[in-house]
Amino acid sequence: MLKLDDLWERLIVGDESTAIEVKRGTDVGKSMLESISAFANEPDNGGGYFILGVERDTERLFPEYHIVGVDDVDKVQTTIATVCRDSIQPPLRPTIWTETRKGMTVVIAYIAEAQPHEKPVFVKSRGIMNGSYRRIGSTDQKCTDEDLAFLIQSRGHQSFDKTILPNTSIADFEPRAIQEYRNLRAKVNPTASELSYSDDELLDAIGALEMQNSQRCATVAGLLLFGKQTALRKYFPMTRVDYVRVPGREWLPDDRVDLEMREALILLIPRLINQIMEDLPKALAFSDSSPLREDLPLIPFRAIREAVVNALMHRNYRADRTTMVIKYSNRIEIHNPGYSLIAEERLGEPHATQSRNPRIADVLHDLNLAETKGTGIRKIRELMEQANLTLPLFESDRTKDGFTASLFTVHFFEQADIDWLTNFKDCNLKDEEARALVFIRKVGYINNSLFRELNRGVDTLEASRSLQRLRDLELISSQSKGAGTFYVPGKRMLVAEGGTLQVSEANPTYKSLSAGLNPTDKEVVPGLPIHIAEAVADIGHRATPDEIKYVVKKLCKWRALQVTEIAAILNRSRRHIQENYLRPMIRAGELRYTYPDNPAHPQQAYKTVGKSKRK
Repeated sequence: MLKLDDLWERLIVGDESTAIEVKRGTDVGKSMLESISAFANEPDNGGGYFILGVERDTERLFPEYHIVGVDDVDKVQTTIATVCRDSIQPPLRPTIWTETRKGMTVVIAYIAEAQPHEKPVFVKSRGIMNGSYRRIGSTDQKCTDEDLAFLIQSRGHQSFDKTILPNTSIADFEPRAIQEYRNLRAKVNPTASELSYSDDELLDAIGALEMQNSQRCATVAGLLLFGKQTALRKYFPMTRVDYVRVPGREWLPDDRVDLEMREALILLIPRLINQIMEDLPKALAFSDSSPLREDLPLIPFRAIREAVVNALMHRNYRADRTTMVIKYSNRIEIHNPGYSLIAEERLGEPHATQSRNPRIADVLHDLNLAETKGTGIRKIRELMEQANLTLPLFESDRTKDGFTASLFTVHFFEQADIDWLTNFKDCNLKDEEARALVFIRKVGYINNSLFRELNRGVDTLEASRSLQRLRDLELISSQSKGAGTFYVPGKRMLVAEGGTLQVSEANPTYKSLSAGLNPTDKEVVPGLPIHIAEAVADIGHRATPDEIKYVVKKLCKWRALQVTEIAAILNRSRRHIQENYLRPMIRAGELRYTYPDNPAHPQQAYKTVGKSKRK
């Protein structure tokens, strides 16, 4: 367990988190119920700490905490122990102690993570369905149906993919898929004993068939791995993969699905991988052993294979939604039903794995279609780094029950990036900070976890200090609080050294046009039509709201823009533009999100709806 000094440093640098929550200490007991449940339930989080006798300065955007002490220490400790015993099911036994700083006493309570057979831990008065919580970032979130199913299944180690499907049989399996399993298994281990089994024996051995009422029926895993298209359509109508080719860098309403893929996973996985590899941009390469050139895909084959297998191995097959693969001009995105069962900040850590579909995972690992358990995301990052490509993004959304992997075809830290960094020579940037700025420039944002991935060997506290330093230098700005904090280009990145910023393909940034600059200068905003540039330059600082609104519409009609880009072009604060124009215009139906299902998406941008007419 951590002592106050360690907890305090983590709190000051990183704010409240998955493992820390602070309270004034005057109102304990009922106000702690949800957090107690969440700390005890969150898988592999190791529990959590309450620090009582601490006050946060709520007037500040960034965390500033002060120890104020607890007045009645004995009462607070008794209340916490009583609540954990009487109001939580099953009852918990917290570890509680006190520490003194500057004559003031702080109470610390540690809630250990419950054992699998004890979960879900819930607030007794609300019942298991409404009183069970998980700790996501610095918040306590009520368990979804899938959360509860996962926690309950963990008691008896019964996963959804082990479920028996009544009235099915081996006749629902695709013979080609069974034969492909044999072919792949023989390549991995030609002497594997199961290769000598009959089809019935083989499918029974790997858990694809199970006995029910004296009849061999398919399991969920068996049907998904080996099922005929007719059986898949009948039992899992939305488990197909939709493949979309988008010519630009954003999804537009006219973009439609190019391919619909529905077949046994054993056959689907190689087909989908080959389709993505065929569509990837190619780079020229020459071998030392041959004078002939070779066209190599920008993203390594193994990275694509891991991303595809991870998606189909870990997706939520209870959800009636498709897996979507979208090929943009600068990236591949895989959108999958099923949020990560591992906390987002722990993705890629050694041994950080929880399989939603363990039987499917076992088969794919036996066929060498996936890396060693728990290393898939780590391997993708390593492969992309070795290819000098921008670090991939992995985003988990519990609210929407989804997971997105984005693999970029944009190279990282080229000569142009080094030249661009000279804009900030006076900042004495460390190598780690320089890499972070280049990453933000190409991708649009960064967080603590991504900073650490960029800079191996840097821990959470070091990353937080570096990010705060970049923020204090106005190179980046924060977009949220707590464990969910991420950072986007700040004032100095947007208006660097007199306003001139180079433009990257993935994330263009602009200097302000309304600061007395020449609107016809094509280097100001590459590609911006002159009539729009003139309209921006005309509004100045005394423009009416209608005039600004008109220009915002014209800008967002020209192309989708992020709030930081619009604010920089108009030379106004991000908050002013967001609160007074973008949000009201979204509500009025005059603008639309490029990520409509996730308004808080770090790369959220705005596009005009319909025609833009000046009133």
